[in-house]
Order: sequence, then C-alpha cells, then structure tokens
Amino acid sequence: MRYGIIKQCQREKFFKRSTIIEAENHVTLELPYTIKQIRTAKEHKLQKAMEKGIRKLRELGIQRAVLTDTLKTVLSPNIHMANFRVYDGSLMFFEFVPRMVKWLCERNGFEPPNVKISIREQKLSRISQTLIEKLCYQSKYMRVVTGDILAARRYASSMLEQLGFFLDICDIAALDEDFGDIVIDVDNFYVSASQSGEKIDGLVVEGIEVPHDTDMFDVLACLGLNSGGVHIDKWRMGDKYVDIMG
Repeated sequence: MRYGIIKQCQREKFFKRSTIIEAENHVTLELPYTIKQIRTAKEHKLQKAMEKGIRKLRELGIQRAVLTDTLKTVLSPNIHMANFRVYDGSLMFFEFVPRMVKWLCERNGFEPPNVKISIREQKLSRISQTLIEKLCYQSKYMRVVTGDILAARRYASSMLEQLGFFLDICDIAALDEDFGDIVIDVDNFYVSASQSGEKIDGLVVEGIEVPHDTDMFDVLACLGLNSGGVHIDKWRMGDKYVDIMG
C-alpha cells in the first residue's frame, strides 16, 4: 500500500502550487511554502494549499499520509479532511519498549526477575502504568521516578492490592543514579542499560523504507502495523544502528 508524505519546500516559490513526487512505495506532496513561510502565512492560505494538495493525493488513490519531522515542528499531525488522515505514530515507541528491555537484558547479562527497572516520567500517565503492568513479571525491583508523587502512590497501592507487587516511588527531583539496571525514560522516549550506557531511541524495521526527514513510527502507524506484526532489523542508538542479532 502506498502512502503520502507531506513536506515543506526548500526554496520560496513564485507560483504557489503544490508539487507531487511519486515513488514506488509512497507519494510526496510538497507544499508551496518553506518552513519560514508556514510560520508566518495566514491560516486560510495554508488550509487552501493543503486541501488542493490532498486532492491531488486522492486522485492517485492515496488516503493516508504522514508529515515530515521538520513540518511537524510547525503543523499539528492531527489533520482530518473527510476520509483523509495524517498519522502521528510517536506513541507507538512504547509498544516496542518490552522488546527493547528484553534485548538489553540479554545483551548485558541481566537475569529476570532480578532486574532493577526504573521508569521515569514527570507526570505519571497511563503509558507508564501500562509498561509497569507489562514488565512487572520480569522484575522484582521496579521504581517509578516522577514528579506526580501522590498519583504514583495511589497507583502503587493498587498494584500491591491487586497483584501483590511492591512498587518503589521516588521524586524525580531527587538523584536516582544508583537504581536501575534498565531505565525507561517516558518523557524523552528512550530505554537504556546503566551498565553499558547503551540507549535505544528508535529502530529499523525490515522491509520498511523510511524516507529522509520522516519518522519510522509515523510510517508504521500509517501502514496500520503494530509491534507484533513487524521484524525489527536494528535498534537506533543516537547516531548509530546496532543489529538486533548482534
């Protein structure tokens, strides 16, 4: 299935017309505005350009798209126009966290359930709670580092009552360098192993091409794929990529 990529143009155009660029797996819609122009353009002009461009995508059979990472800095990805949808898959990162934790544990010689896991999030959300519930069977020692202490304590009481699992709570303002074989930073979207310093913040999926300035998780969401339906080829660690079998 081909999908669309909506991007900004690199140079100012005299004629304000969107451009369509076709590729094998995707179709790019280049809006007739640079990022600088988008920041200052009137909303109705941007809306008109977007509608015309999306009409062109529909004529090619494209019903879903993603924004480039650069364009997401100035436009919301939550664009709905009739049956056309622009996807933001950033939260899909957390679907892959259990696989990241498992790989880092094996790589660093951590043996479940004797793995210390620290989950950090300034304002405790359902994301952290879901991760705790998924990972508590792999770790007897789990700590929540948060600024939302009252909510964390309520949640910890619920975990103790329902599952008999003790959850340690720590204020995010306090030092937490001595706890956690594995650290999951929800706010900053990474999983790290304190022993090796390795920090996973992305991945490469076998068979999925991600064009320049486009996010893998947006593409996965746009294609309707989930963590259980893909084969991970490599983990991204900052500016390098590590083979998952390595």
